[in-house]
Amino acid sequence: MSIDFERELADIADMVEPPECEVSPQAITIAAESLYAIDEKYGPDSDHSLSFHNGPHSLGVTRRAVRLTNILYPYMRPQHRVGIYDLDFIGGSMHDIEQDLEPGENERVSGEQAIACAIEADVPGIDTPAFSKRLFDGIQATAVQMRENGEVVQVNVQNGTHDPFKFVMSFGDINGIAMEGSKRMFNDATNLCYEIHGGEPTLDQLYEFLSNQAVFLRQRLNDGRVKSDIAYYFPNDIEDVYQDMRAAFHTNILAAHGIAKSLGDRRPELQGAVSAAIKGIGVLDRALLGDVISKTIHSKLTPSD
Repeated sequence: MSIDFERELADIADMVEPPECEVSPQAITIAAESLYAIDEKYGPDSDHSLSFHNGPHSLGVTRRAVRLTNILYPYMRPQHRVGIYDLDFIGGSMHDIEQDLEPGENERVSGEQAIACAIEADVPGIDTPAFSKRLFDGIQATAVQMRENGEVVQVNVQNGTHDPFKFVMSFGDINGIAMEGSKRMFNDATNLCYEIHGGEPTLDQLYEFLSNQAVFLRQRLNDGRVKSDIAYYFPNDIEDVYQDMRAAFHTNILAAHGIAKSLGDRRPELQGAVSAAIKGIGVLDRALLGDVISKTIHSKLTPSD
């Protein structure tokens, strides 16, 4: 089923909370056109279909960017508040528009394409050099590298400017589980595993990937790392920002970590549930597999009446 990106983006624009802020029509148009372009390039009907880095992912990052901006807006300096929601829309929708190159190079080219779209819009506030720099830097903040120990690191988060848009983009991109919960964990982990393994992971590879989300969450969302990133962008409000984010996301993190840890315990009924979900899903319905696994695992972990 195709996604009506215009309708989804209109709903996201309605999420903006500060009464003095709104998303410009031009930013919404750029975002919609970009999402359709990504879907054409990497969607299920394309010649290079990607299970994870596709239109729905970039739409999700846009939604999370707006939600996170709502939380962080009171702590932003006046100069950083200007155009922030337009940045969310254009940056969120375009941060992965290029996926045919190498990590780092993908983000560079995606950033350059985003700048070209912003300049072409010919709209005051969006077509400025300052907006372009913020947009490019925010997209670069999503670039990741994997260390030898398997840890995924966003290498540009604490480099360069202290513009909180970079924090919004980096957190909204990689921490969807924290912001949306275990259902997002199953969807993203399943889709990313399929993408990494060329669309044909083994059952063991998928199960291992799902169970490793517990390690991923500990590495990404421990207090030391989160507070260090917050300190880079909000040095005078570290504890207040941390507590606001904790109030919004801590329950999701604990629940998702607990489920992933249960998978890591290699409980036979959970392994069987993942196997059954894979066997029961058709090729045409592959995009639904994450949802099916999520529902199946939750049913196994929830005590029956």
